[in-house]
Amino acid sequence: MSSGVADEAGFIHNLHSLVAEPHHRPHMRLPSLLAVLVMLVSVVAASGQTVADRLRELDRLKAEGILSEAVYEQQWNKVLEDAIKTPPPAPAGRVSVPKLPRPAPEYKYELLLSGSWLSLDAGGSDTSMLNVGARLGQHFARNWTAIVGVDHLDAEIDGTDLNATGLSAGVDFNFGSTSAAFVPYVGAGVSWMKIDVSGVDDDDWAWEVRGGLRHYVGDRVVLKYQVAYQKFNDIDLDGVTATIGIGLRF
Repeated sequence: MSSGVADEAGFIHNLHSLVAEPHHRPHMRLPSLLAVLVMLVSVVAASGQTVADRLRELDRLKAEGILSEAVYEQQWNKVLEDAIKTPPPAPAGRVSVPKLPRPAPEYKYELLLSGSWLSLDAGGSDTSMLNVGARLGQHFARNWTAIVGVDHLDAEIDGTDLNATGLSAGVDFNFGSTSAAFVPYVGAGVSWMKIDVSGVDDDDWAWEVRGGLRHYVGDRVVLKYQVAYQKFNDIDLDGVTATIGIGLRF
């Protein structure tokens, strides 16, 4: 017979003896006895029948003459009191697990549209113009962002039409995690520009160094503020650009 069946049989025997042989148990009024039995059954069912084991042990000690009638009754009442006072254990399989905070999503890419103000020195003549562009960035290796972009400007300098379209690539180092709200950065890059000056085409390479701040608004929106210095290789053209961009990360 398994231990669970034996415990159950022993406990039923104790309860049967309690009702059938009242002289064998402490004197109690019937209403009080029934109330105690109901509570005892519920506690025993939830506690693995440890109360039944204690009652059975008291029976054995009394039968062997180890316990006197007075001590037996005293201990029997104490077992009942302990059983009633002890709350049943939590049901198995229902352990409460605290909820962990939901981790912030990690976005690897960001796509921005930008507008730039350029202050350039063209062969000794200072000029300023506006430029529009788009940038695609990919975050990698914790603090780095690789960036590719396209730019276009259409301006008039001293009555001369200037159109330029360019492709660029570079890398930024971020001072902090991109999960923060504000992330300052520095970077460098190169660009290739196709320039049309009053119908005369030319192209050239340029390099730039830059610094700025990314501002992440909520989970998806990113604002970008940047200042850069750019210098062309063959064309006598260099200057400072100030850029503001807005976009989404994904």
